[in-house]
Amino acid sequence: MSELFDQFLVESRELLDGIGAGLLRLERSLEDKAAINELFRAFHTLKGGTALFDWPAFTHLVHAAEDLLASVRSGDVAATADLIDRLFAVADQSSRWIDHIAEHRGLPADAGERARVLEERLRAAPGEAAPETALPDAFGWLRDLSREEREALRAAGPSLTAVAYDPDPECFFNGDDPLALCRRIPRLVLLRVEAAEPLPDLAALDPYRCRLRFRAVSAAPAGDVAPVFRTAPDQVRVAPVPADLVGPAPAPPPAAPAPGAAAMAEAILGEQRRILALDAAPGELEGRFASVERTALNVLTALGRAAEGAAVQAAAASARAVGRPGPLANHLATLLAAVAAEATEAKLNEHAEPRAARRALRVEPERVDRLLALVGELAVAKNRLPPLVRQAEGDRALARTLREVADTIDGLSDELQNAVLRLRMLPLATVLQPLPRMVRDLAQRLGKRIDLLVGGERTEADKDVLDVLGEPLIHLVRNAVDHGIEAPERRAAAGKPEAGTIRIDARQDKDSVVIEIADDGGGIDAAAVRRKAVENGVIDAARAAALSDAEALPLILLPGVSTARAVTDVSGRGVGMDAVRTAVGLAGGRVEIASELGRGTRVRLVLPLTMVITPVMVVEAADGLFGVPTSAVAEVAKVPATDIRRVKHAESVVLRGQLIPVFRLRRLLALPDGEGGGGTVTVLVLRLDREPIGLVVDGIRDRLDAVLKPLSGVLATLRGYSGTAELSDGRLLPVINLRELL
Repeated sequence: MSELFDQFLVESRELLDGIGAGLLRLERSLEDKAAINELFRAFHTLKGGTALFDWPAFTHLVHAAEDLLASVRSGDVAATADLIDRLFAVADQSSRWIDHIAEHRGLPADAGERARVLEERLRAAPGEAAPETALPDAFGWLRDLSREEREALRAAGPSLTAVAYDPDPECFFNGDDPLALCRRIPRLVLLRVEAAEPLPDLAALDPYRCRLRFRAVSAAPAGDVAPVFRTAPDQVRVAPVPADLVGPAPAPPPAAPAPGAAAMAEAILGEQRRILALDAAPGELEGRFASVERTALNVLTALGRAAEGAAVQAAAASARAVGRPGPLANHLATLLAAVAAEATEAKLNEHAEPRAARRALRVEPERVDRLLALVGELAVAKNRLPPLVRQAEGDRALARTLREVADTIDGLSDELQNAVLRLRMLPLATVLQPLPRMVRDLAQRLGKRIDLLVGGERTEADKDVLDVLGEPLIHLVRNAVDHGIEAPERRAAAGKPEAGTIRIDARQDKDSVVIEIADDGGGIDAAAVRRKAVENGVIDAARAAALSDAEALPLILLPGVSTARAVTDVSGRGVGMDAVRTAVGLAGGRVEIASELGRGTRVRLVLPLTMVITPVMVVEAADGLFGVPTSAVAEVAKVPATDIRRVKHAESVVLRGQLIPVFRLRRLLALPDGEGGGGTVTVLVLRLDREPIGLVVDGIRDRLDAVLKPLSGVLATLRGYSGTAELSDGRLLPVINLRELL
């Protein structure tokens, strides 16, 4: 069951992502029939998944949303902004429940009441508040009755009495028997026994503490029911049941079971048969029969075959009567054969009809990481071949053979490495998908009209890069909504359309992924950026005045520099842009910003496609070898040592007419200086942000694709290094984190 449970969680989250996107599509075009149909199918599939488990509140809520969409499909109800808000509320609640189910394997205690409120909101007429039924909160569970329970209550008569009995936890010590009391209720129609509080660990469980509550319905008048509880009047509430609560539950629209339901049902029923076949003490059989019976009934309901439940109940009763699982197991075998035939037919239909989207093969990240580690070991072994070829130069035939083998292994290693890296690649849609909903909600809250255009969702990047991208994108988009796009009246006064536009474009550029976030809002005031930077001591006034507008704008990426006129609960504290720069920088990327006052702002994030394989340049410093990421190296220059001039406490060099600050790797790493006064020096021209920086090294050895391994133990906190890679001779190569070092 664990695999089925995990599959449900994954598929439910995918469905909810699709529901969110579909609702946004429908909001843009209320007559979009395709969006309505997709939403109906998504809620229907989600309902089928929840029905396989014992979560009636979840199933009923999603069913109500499906009913509403069925009415929209038929034209009986018009799609409106209010209706979309109601469906968003259902999707949000479903998402919260999925998270709770993933952690606790069940719904929270208040699920029934929350579902009731949302169901009433769904069924309310457009523009009206949800109707409230005059019933004390203790009887909210009556609104969550199943179809069978409602039918039983209707058959019992028009006048019914509800009972909510919450025994004292210490009732056993007072001689009370809560179950016996409930069984004494005259003309008892329905009895539910529920957990009043979560069960503790077995070691802490007190078997003498009552942790149950009882809910019942009687066909007798309240005056006849109340005396039953005369010994516990403060623990019971009795009230008439409103007639509208026992009305017929809405019938589901005729539709096929959810896709994949037959296959999942086949697996569940097969597992129930195996459970019945397990050895059990006589006292355990009753509980086992009840569990299997309930599961089989849920499966039949999910398959739209609830009418066959009576046969299951009869088989379970026979099993209890004879004290053996045979009758129930035999009936499950019959059911299993029928369901297996349905599953086979569904598979044939699946191949016969085109699928809207291809199912992804889900692989645990640990397996991919292990495979990648093996690829790294292969790369290290491959790097040991060239020295062997050089050693065999005296024997031409052997050298030629070794070279051919080395070339073959080199090609296979690269191909395998690329294939494994592709396994780790995910589309940017995974981080871009939540943004349209966020923009919609923020715009409504701020009274703005904003169109969000997203391009490049299929652009792929390593999963670690996507993990880094999430928070920076949220910061940037929130800033664009809150401070970039103006209010409609201000835009109209400036001659702009009342609706602002935010555009997100993603693309792959060689070994990098580039994401641009642009808006047509008010832009950033470079003068205000200079002023704020000076006020915060980031830069002195003279240096700030010498900066052009383009040079001043990156100052907004520094801590505390914000041009927001007011701090809101959305943004404006001056920490978001600094967080963006820090997160992107730690991933080996950079942030570029451009803005024109009154016209808008464009922020560009440039990150490596993968953080696992890092192309590095092996450089010398003192007697050591170090790796420098080649993505940061714009060029390598040989310059006369005398061309490097010292101005005050800093060194610089003029290359192609541009003054470039220079740092020496020996000094940055606190290695012995030992440089000579003449000759030429090797300078790596780095581009970490907009301006180039020179890094003086003793020499350049080679270039290689390094499989980085993070520093561990006491070295884990060492700044200035991204990790280590293994060289062909077995030595470890420290790979420098240039942003931290500089």
